[in-house]
Amino acid sequence: MDPYIERPEIWPDFHDSLIAGMRGALQPGLRPQYAAVTQERPYAVEAERPIRPDVSVVRTPADVTLDLQATFTRCWNEGPYPELLHYSGAAPGALTEVEARWCDEMLRDVRAS
Repeated sequence: MDPYIERPEIWPDFHDSLIAGMRGALQPGLRPQYAAVTQERPYAVEAERPIRPDVSVVRTPADVTLDLQATFTRCWNEGPYPELLHYSGAAPGALTEVEARWCDEMLRDVRAS
């Protein structure tokens, strides 16, 4: 992701917009029999911090394609982010030690499978 967007003062709003955009992009391919919902959040992984999906599909008969780049771009263009973000200067903070360790463990698990 973009470390500038992930700044604490911007990320929660952008994240909520992206979740709604993903649900909106998925929904037409799921109707009428299925629905994408944003409030059902089953835990996907046990970790030191909660990891859960942002958008869940209640049931699916087949794969549904999501153009995440188009969804991201639409959220960016419809929100205040071009005015709030300035890409001059150093990128905001690095991962904490706990976050870096978690990422390393996840990558090891993926590589091992």
